[in-house]
Amino acid sequence: MIFNDSSKALEVLSQAAELDPKAAPMWFKKGMAATLLKNWTTAEASLRHALSLDSKSPDVWNQLGVTLVGKGNLEEALTCFRRGTSLNRKWAQGWVNEGVTLGCIGRFPEAIDRLDHAIKLDPREHTCWHWRAKIM
Repeated sequence: MIFNDSSKALEVLSQAAELDPKAAPMWFKKGMAATLLKNWTTAEASLRHALSLDSKSPDVWNQLGVTLVGKGNLEEALTCFRRGTSLNRKWAQGWVNEGVTLGCIGRFPEAIDRLDHAIKLDPREHTCWHWRAKIM
């Protein structure tokens, strides 16, 4: 999602979400815009609402994890990343996010395991290599 003006995007997405409160994709996009603005409270609320409508979206679980990392809730973020990777076992970036979070809480062997898994899934995904080197 690319925004030239994240605050305007959040305003527009908020209006759209209000018009159709059952449109999970709109709540997801609102949460993404709020995350870009570091408006963690709005982001978390929007993403949790999206999950209440569609709990099987790995993208929403991942974005909620990113938001929770921003809020400093690393253990809860880890739970979200794990939920996302359980829904899409082949998405390298989800495994990277799980690995980085494990590294941030000092669980280095598990972090390297997740990053190695991400590398197996997509050896060209540069973030896998970057974070693996950083965590080692």
